[in-house]
This record gives sequence, C-alpha cells and structure tokens, in this order.
Amino acid sequence: MNYINQFRGLPRQVYCICLARMIIGIGSMIFMFFSLLMTRILGFTEFQAGLAFLLMALSSVAGAIVGGKLADHYGRKRVYMICTILTSTLYALTSTVAGTREMLPFIFLSSIIGSASYPILSAMVADSAPESQRTECFSLLYLAQNLGFAFGPSIGGLLFYDHLSLLFLIQASIFMAGGLFLQFTTTDIYSLGVAKEFGIAPQIADVTRPGRTPRENTFRMLFDRKPLFAFIFSLIFLTMCYQMIGFMLPLQMSDTFGMEAGSRYSGFIWTTNALCVVVGTPLIIGYTKKHHQLRTTALATVLYCVGFGLYAFIDTLPLFYMAVVIWTAGEIMISTGAGVFIAAHSPSTHRARFQSLYDMARSLGRGFGPPLFGLMLYSLSYQQAWLVDSLVCLIIGVCLYGVYRWDIAGRRG
Repeated sequence: MNYINQFRGLPRQVYCICLARMIIGIGSMIFMFFSLLMTRILGFTEFQAGLAFLLMALSSVAGAIVGGKLADHYGRKRVYMICTILTSTLYALTSTVAGTREMLPFIFLSSIIGSASYPILSAMVADSAPESQRTECFSLLYLAQNLGFAFGPSIGGLLFYDHLSLLFLIQASIFMAGGLFLQFTTTDIYSLGVAKEFGIAPQIADVTRPGRTPRENTFRMLFDRKPLFAFIFSLIFLTMCYQMIGFMLPLQMSDTFGMEAGSRYSGFIWTTNALCVVVGTPLIIGYTKKHHQLRTTALATVLYCVGFGLYAFIDTLPLFYMAVVIWTAGEIMISTGAGVFIAAHSPSTHRARFQSLYDMARSLGRGFGPPLFGLMLYSLSYQQAWLVDSLVCLIIGVCLYGVYRWDIAGRRG
C-alpha cells in the first residue's frame, strides 16, 4: 500500500498535469526510431543521421529556453496551448510527405516548438506543489511520462515499417488531446491575478540569493549555484551516453535481427524501460528523497556503466531486455530528484527558465552524442562503442562524487 499511498494527497492540479503528460507521452512515437528513419528509410549514413540528431537537439535547446522565458513572462497555459496547436499541426502536415526527405523540415520545426512546451509542465508542477511534497509530485510527473512511453513506442514500432503516415496523424491527435485536457482541467497559478487568490503570487526578488533581482541573467544565476551547475553540466554528457540507446541500439538490433523485427524489438525496449520506471519509481524515490542529488546521480552512473556495457557482450534478445532493467534504475535515480533539486535552487520568478535548463542539457546531450558515436562507428564496432560509452559514464560519476564531497565539506566549514 505504501507504493500507492505516497502519491495520495497531492494537489489536484498536479494529478491533472501528470495525466496530460502521460497523454503526450503516448503520442511520442516517431522520435524513438529517428536513427532508423534517417538511415533505413531516407538513406542517410550513420554519421549524417548523427548530424541530424545534433541539429534537432540544438533546435530543441532553443525551443526549451524560449519556451521557459515566454512562460515566465506570459503565463504557463497560454504559451503551452500555442505550442500544442502548432506542434500538432506540424505533425499532421508531416503525414502528407511521410517517407520522403520533404518531411525533415516539418520534423525539425515540430521539435523546436514541442521542446518549448516540456519545461512548462515541470514549472507548473513546481508552482503547484507544496515544498514538502515536491519529490512525490515530480516523481509522479516522471512516472506519468513513462506510462505514456510504455504505449507510444510500442505503437510506433508496429506502425513504423508499413504505416508511417498514419503514425504521424495519430501522434498529432494525441498531442492535441493532451493539450486540450490541460487547458480545461488546470488553473495557471503563476498568473498574478490567480496567484493572489491562492496566496502564492510570484515574488519580486530572488529569495534563494538575497539582494539579487529577478532580472539577472539566468546563466549567471546558474553559475552562482555551483552544485546545480555541476548537475546540469554533467547531464549533458550523461545524456550523450544515454542517447546511444535511441541511436545505436536500434541500428545494432536491426543488423542483428533484421529491419522489420529490429524496429519492433526497439519499440519494445522502450516499453520495457517504461514499465520498469512504473514499477521502480515508487521504490527508488524513498532513497532519492534522503540523499543529495549529486551523490544519487554519481551512483546512477555506475548503473549506466553496467547496463550500457552489457550491450558490448550480448547478442540474444532476452539479454537485451535484461540490460534495460539495470540502466533504467539509474535513469530513475537521476530523473526523480532532478526537478526537485532544480526547484530548490530556483527563484520563483525563474522557475520555468531553470526547469528549461534541464531540458536544454538533455537536448544538447541528445544532439552531440549521435554524431560523435556515428563518427566512431566508422572505425569502431558496436561492441567497442558501447565500452567507450560505459567508460565515459564511470568517469562522470567519479567527478560528480568529487563535487558532492566538496559541497558537503563547504557546508560543514
């Protein structure tokens, strides 16, 4: 019962935001297969596909930053709904040219605008959650996202090979449904007039740094918060390593099991990942609540190291899925505490922008990882590339643990 009870008694608004995030997660179908789309359908090389990942990631960074800034200035729901309408329209247009290279501009534009919406949901949770329940609220948001991912990639894997146009139409419809649900079931607490009613109007000063004004540059404020800066910076490289699941593993499975079977099995990888998140998140948040985020992330890198390293030595389908359980445990440890850690170091006037830094770091990692590893695949085998990936995770973990010890020593001193 404790598995469920820890998510009871949260604000109603948080439940609605999480449900909207789950709906949107179901609509995230095509991007898990982007490397297969670029190489096996559109005929690009692995390195060219990696460059496309980089371009998409840089556009996502811009989208996340702009979306966070607009949401802090003009309100969460207004900006989110505009992003939803535009993104759904672009998905629908993509369906008309699916399977041809003319679809790429629509995919990149939808990536920019869609990325602008994601930090807004995290900011809305931070606005709505009492400080004592933030870990549970952000964990539920993460859980809801992965419940959606449990279905989305599986549906995408079944439709990808023969029904690409239909896949984009379904994605557009589900994305719009999630936006409309959020629009009609939540209140924009951040908006000044509504916030006064709730007694939590946005503050006019940065209470986490007395004497600082809310107009100060976001990146300057981030640099002043050294533990948070270390976490965001390390997240770029950890996401580079993690992105190999989305970039290199589908290629490896396609070469091992064949194109059609490989796309299906790749979709089931993400379904397995999502189901592990559903089961594991309530069990792991008890640990993440009690320990410093940098220490938790350092431990997670060890799980990444083992989970990714296994792909260098296995070639049977059950073992591919067994590795998922290991690296997913690391993913949960990082993700369940990230939003809380960022919110704790964010002034209320910059919450959406600070939450966008998390999405920005992940987008940069998703972008720079594929071209780097795509280039490596010209001279390295899949097995050798996985070992490099695993080693990088371990090095990051050692560095993060060093920053954690430095931060603890500074607080005691």
